[in-house]
Amino acid sequence: MIEFQGDDYTLLFRKIRNVAPETGKALRKNLTAIGRPIADEVKRAALAQPSKSGQAQAHKKGVGDGLRKGIARAVELKILNTKKGSFSLRIRVSGTKFRAATGKPATLPRYYEGLSRKPWRHPLWVKQADMPGDGAWVVQRPNPFMLKVIVPNKHKVQEAVRKSFIEALQQAKITN
Repeated sequence: MIEFQGDDYTLLFRKIRNVAPETGKALRKNLTAIGRPIADEVKRAALAQPSKSGQAQAHKKGVGDGLRKGIARAVELKILNTKKGSFSLRIRVSGTKFRAATGKPATLPRYYEGLSRKPWRHPLWVKQADMPGDGAWVVQRPNPFMLKVIVPNKHKVQEAVRKSFIEALQQAKITN
C-alpha cells in the first residue's frame, strides 16, 4: 500500500502536471468528480434547513434569494495546490457569491454554520417601551449542516483521492 502525506500530494500534483500535462488535466477532472457529489449533498442540506418564514421575506424586500437558497448557490468546490506546499480539495461557501445572490452580509453563512468566534445576533425590532431589559439584540443559535455532510464522507474521499493519484502516476509513468 502506498501512503501519501499532505506535502506528497503537492509535489506529485506538480510533477504530474509538468511531466504529462494531459494526465494532470485528467487528474484534476477526477478530483472534481470525487468532490462534486459531496458538494451537491451540502447544497441539498442547506436547502433542507428549517425555516420559519420561508422565502417570503426575501421576495417582500425584493433583495434576492433567501438565506438557505443563497447558501446553496454559494457552495463551491475548489482544488488548490499552492507553492507553499499545501494541496487541498475544499468544499466551502463563498461569501462573495452569497452576498451577490442575497444582498446579505458575506459573513452570514459562517454565523449560520456556527464557525464564527462571536455568536450570531440580530436586532430585536419592537417598540422602545416594549423592549425587554436593556437588550435590543437577540443571539440566534447556529444551524450546522455542512460538517454533518462532510465529516462522514472524509475517509471515502481521502481513499478516492489516493487512488486517483496512483492512477495518474501510472499513466504518467512516474516512478520517483
